[in-house]
Amino acid sequence: MSRPPVVSVVVPCRNEAKYVGRMLDSILANEYPRERLEVLIVDGLSDDGTRAVISDYASRHPVIRVIDNPHRTTPYALNLGISRSRGTIIMRMDAHTYYPPNYIADLSATPSTASARMSHGKSTRCRSAASGEKCSSAWACSTKNWCATKTMSSTSGC
Repeated sequence: MSRPPVVSVVVPCRNEAKYVGRMLDSILANEYPRERLEVLIVDGLSDDGTRAVISDYASRHPVIRVIDNPHRTTPYALNLGISRSRGTIIMRMDAHTYYPPNYIADLSATPSTASARMSHGKSTRCRSAASGEKCSSAWACSTKNWCATKTMSSTSGC
């Protein structure tokens, strides 16, 4: 049996102290092999205690890393997290969401050549970076694909 791919979970957050612990508990309780997982919490300089919560988790769980996001925006956080990830699959998750135990395993089980993925009830399209095309709402795309995060006024590559 082949080893599952390394999955990088990128979580942009700012001032999520009330929710981030439950989200981290749900990721840590996932059925995906811990040695094939990294969780990158990209904190937008929170001032509500979020940093203390995520730092405590990171000190107890080596799969969790904290990254500073001095720009405090989600697109910048995603770009920063993805640029520092080591996984062949990148999943964007939200700090105020609780994930079921099979979430990471189910999403990563889809072959990386698939052109459509499902996450948060949204279909996402990922196309080859070689074609120069972009994918919409990039949530769980292989790092071999070029994905875009759309904001109200622009599109930025992740």
